[in-house]
Amino acid sequence: MGKLFANLVSEGLFNDWASLLDWFFNDNKFEGWSPNKVGKLTKRIKKLPNVGKRNYDYDSLKRLSFPKKPKRKNVRIIIGKSDSEAKDWVRHLRNGIAHGRTNTKKQNGVLWIEIEDFNKNGMQTAYMFMPMDYILKIHRLYKEIADQN
Repeated sequence: MGKLFANLVSEGLFNDWASLLDWFFNDNKFEGWSPNKVGKLTKRIKKLPNVGKRNYDYDSLKRLSFPKKPKRKNVRIIIGKSDSEAKDWVRHLRNGIAHGRTNTKKQNGVLWIEIEDFNKNGMQTAYMFMPMDYILKIHRLYKEIADQN
């Protein structure tokens, strides 16, 4: 995780991430959320640029295949089903960051993040490669929906 934070500091992004980290490590972030609210978040996450059928797989682990040597040029998201789509996104983001399974790369002036997550048995459960600002956007989407009555 230290490498990620060092990169955030060197890119001048750490202040943007301070409140985000509190949110990530809050285990009750979806407490009181109806399935409808969670569904809204899922729909909005899936509207992020390049999160479509070509670059995004969400399925049971039995049907997923994780890249051995990812190309790391375009958005690529692979998530194993567990709870609900939005909750799975957020959990895998959190786990990858918390367990230090991240790499960052600057590509055409944009900072990208690669995140991997594994279960207790060592089986890979998620792979994400996306612009770093997607994480901030997901947090903003979450807050918008959480603040709605």
